[in-house]
Amino acid sequence: MMMVPSASVPSTRLPWWARALIALDERVDELRDAERQLRDELFFLLTRDADREALTIALYDRRTAYLPQSRQYDGLHEWEVRFLRNPHFPHRGRILLGAAGGGRELRALTRLGYEVDAFEPAPALLAGARTVISAPGRGRVELGSYRTFVEGARGEGPLAEMLRGARYDAVVLGWGSFSHVYAREERRAVLTAMRALCPEGPLVLSFDTTPREKREPRSRATRFLREQVLPRVRKARGEREPLEPLAFWPGIGFLVAFDRARIEQEAHDAGYRVEAFAIEPYGHALLLPSG
Repeated sequence: MMMVPSASVPSTRLPWWARALIALDERVDELRDAERQLRDELFFLLTRDADREALTIALYDRRTAYLPQSRQYDGLHEWEVRFLRNPHFPHRGRILLGAAGGGRELRALTRLGYEVDAFEPAPALLAGARTVISAPGRGRVELGSYRTFVEGARGEGPLAEMLRGARYDAVVLGWGSFSHVYAREERRAVLTAMRALCPEGPLVLSFDTTPREKREPRSRATRFLREQVLPRVRKARGEREPLEPLAFWPGIGFLVAFDRARIEQEAHDAGYRVEAFAIEPYGHALLLPSG
């Protein structure tokens, strides 16, 4: 009887050098993740509640990618264009733009013929934004944050002159900026003031949707800071544990994340309803006055 040779079965065992490289890669990932956790805890430890807005603004002030001369500086995102084409968004008129950054949205809106009043808290970005207005009288941008905007709507602070007697046809909050208003009562004050200045028009906002992960610390130092040091420091400062967990990103500072339920609730509290909502490619919503 003729014997048919069996097919050779290749080995599934990785060579030693491949196992070593993969193990090294996994270890580096673990160390990097532990470093990030430790970094975040230190940023929360070394800042007071009142410091975090200023630190976030300072980080944005270093972001040259948001300036007009940057290669990354571009026109409106596709989802922003979609909102401009929404039947509820006016085809002309006066727009209030919060957190204008280096002027990306400001340039696009003024080129489309809108008159835009804007504010931006980071001085370097403000200077960039002031260079992109398409025509004299088409727009203006002043130094101010969401906190000083609320003050300005009451006739106080540096934005009072720009906002005095103003009425707008629409409101746009700069890309991702709503996540930098950390407390719910502060966000309600911002939306309420926007509604007062634009009582009949839409409001476009965008936000982060990635919640801060409360994972088990990867290092003893991180666990010690989180469980022992930070609670005592907060108590000594008279600060409470945040009701909403904040995240820290090295390039853009502290931020709070949202889901649809939170956006709908906070919109409702300020007299809005959610007309459109999406989390891709970045969290964004179109709000309309509810009454």
